[in-house]
Amino acid sequence: MKAIKYLLVGALLTGVAAPVMAQSDVNAQVDAITKAIEGNKSNPDAIKDQVKDFYKENKKNVKALVGLSRAYLNVSDTINAVKYAEEARKKAKEPADKAAAFIQLGDIAA
Repeated sequence: MKAIKYLLVGALLTGVAAPVMAQSDVNAQVDAITKAIEGNKSNPDAIKDQVKDFYKENKKNVKALVGLSRAYLNVSDTINAVKYAEEARKKAKEPADKAAAFIQLGDIAA
């Protein structure tokens, strides 16, 4: 009986750990692309390929698109910030994702 309980608890913990790992992976990617964008403020063409690859990998991930929009907003590139925030708004299905996209659009407008 104890073995079944331990097996069940182990399976539950494994199921919970996978989404947390995926979320931290997206955060790490957003941090890396933010550093790349902020490092090349004067020459945005130098990071076009990096941003394109990041977008291809995360085009369905609303949190990643909002993070990319925030990175462009930090360097005062409002055109690209609006572009990726609108893309995130269109792809959002969950209420929390929609809220994040609308908050980012509000930050851009402010």
